[in-house]
Amino acid sequence: MNKLMKWLPVFLLGVGLATGPSAMAATAWVSVPSTPDSSGKVTITGGDLTTGSAVTVQIVDPNGTTTSQVEAVTTDGTLKVEFLPGMPGGYHVTVLDQGGKVIGKGTFGYIK
Repeated sequence: MNKLMKWLPVFLLGVGLATGPSAMAATAWVSVPSTPDSSGKVTITGGDLTTGSAVTVQIVDPNGTTTSQVEAVTTDGTLKVEFLPGMPGGYHVTVLDQGGKVIGKGTFGYIK
């Protein structure tokens, strides 16, 4: 039993070092409000993103037309994109990382 207790901290330290960075990394998130604010804008936000990276924000309007724009993630790992819808109806938002992996999605409705 003493031998086990002697090596247990070393083992646990090794496991912690091996899994620590990935286990401690926060999961990136995206938030899309369900409706525009009082000024008519929709503010898409995100957090826990890779600092200094570029993300692509895709917005599909009610006619099915996709608008894409590349946005830089701030130094604190956040994203803020304002969008002014042009027509009433439902919109779909997708945010992708530099590799094309979906970070988050959302929808909002606009009534004129």
